[in-house]
Amino acid sequence: MKFDTVGAAKELDLSPKTLQNWRSLGKGPMFLKIGNVIRYDEADLKTFEEECRRKSTSQQAEKVKTPTPKRTKRSRKHRAL
Repeated sequence: MKFDTVGAAKELDLSPKTLQNWRSLGKGPMFLKIGNVIRYDEADLKTFEEECRRKSTSQQAEKVKTPTPKRTKRSRKHRAL
């Protein structure tokens, strides 16, 4: 099942604005963006909830591994600029 931002926010008991902010910061649950349409998969919401589980408030979150974009070498011509 797929949710829009409002539906996903209800599932996670958050405000839609929080999800919007998290998307721009690269935080929060994984989402799909097709054109201008944002959708959250139910499985991704459940995974996100599991990743947020803690035994105490002082426990650090485990780092979510996100792929980093590969950097390309700039040509000498561009480096001089």
